[in-house]
Amino acid sequence: MKNSVKVVLVGLFAILGALLPNVGAGAATAAPAAVAASVAAQAQEEIPCGYFENAEAAYYGHCGDTTVMIKVDYHHGWPSMYTCVGPWTLTYLGSDDDVSNAFYVGLC
Repeated sequence: MKNSVKVVLVGLFAILGALLPNVGAGAATAAPAAVAASVAAQAQEEIPCGYFENAEAAYYGHCGDTTVMIKVDYHHGWPSMYTCVGPWTLTYLGSDDDVSNAFYVGLC
């Protein structure tokens, strides 16, 4: 995902450089801000929200602007775990054979 963000940034700077006239110092700060907002929006769209599993692992995608606490439940009678996840993050929870669920419980 990091490489795709770099490609997007390079492409957007090239497009913005060709389309925006050089109007002084204000133009230099406006273009990177627009690019940063675009990249942030793209990252938010790519994160799956909530608990999910793939063929091997369990994850929790937090689709919000705050740091929150989640509760992770396990199979095999293992005790639950509480952990904080940051804004717009995808958190690896462990093997899908071990993790049964994860859900929001409050702010950190």
